[in-house]
Amino acid sequence: MAKSTVTRNKPKKSEQTFVKVLAGATLTLILLYFVQSALLIAEKHPLKAAIANYEQQVQLEK
Repeated sequence: MAKSTVTRNKPKKSEQTFVKVLAGATLTLILLYFVQSALLIAEKHPLKAAIANYEQQVQLEK
């Protein structure tokens, strides 16, 4: 009976570079999204937004 062997080909250097660039770009976009979200939240002043929402609820209940 023939013995089968499984060989694993290592990725080429260009494939490794592409994967690293893609991962770096993805991470950068995710970080930019979180920074932008944090800046938008800070710009809205959460306490003022909460008070406005509360006042709006009070008006709706009347």
